[in-house]
Amino acid sequence: MTKAESIRYEMLQRVRGFGLQYRDLFPPSSVAGQAFETVARATDTIDRTSVSMIGREFDRTAKVSARTAMKRWMIVIVRTMTVEAKLRGGKSALAMPRQKADGALLKAARTFIEAAESMHERLLELGLPATYLTEFRDAVDDFASVLDGLRANRATMIGGRAGIAAAIAEGFKAARTLDV
Repeated sequence: MTKAESIRYEMLQRVRGFGLQYRDLFPPSSVAGQAFETVARATDTIDRTSVSMIGREFDRTAKVSARTAMKRWMIVIVRTMTVEAKLRGGKSALAMPRQKADGALLKAARTFIEAAESMHERLLELGLPATYLTEFRDAVDDFASVLDGLRANRATMIGGRAGIAAAIAEGFKAARTLDV
């Protein structure tokens, strides 16, 4: 919600509170009673939409957490494969991706899984825990799942912002009726 929308929302809350406090003076069938009802519906809509949009922030936190867990495993695998390549007298084919974009990182992680599967026994010999591949796959799957959720929520966020703007406009229109 923008600062201007927040100010208008606070005003609508005060109008709603006034309508509730003096509801006996404004029968529901009167123009003022209907206007207060419209303001109440608008503030309820804004409240519900704002709460659902706040939940989207937690999705971003989940993304950071999932990305960090996945990258941690990627770094471990790159380092271990680099050591393995040096022991063979060669050079590791894996390196951390230069691109920071989520899609590029996810694609690289899936490539890392394939490389780790092909050298699984050797990586275990070099000291990786027996569960490393499962844990790494889980981290990659978690990150992919969070990204899918964020993409789906993007449409919800856009709709939520539009819903808030529409509710504020509807509430203001009703409040103008009360000014008369």
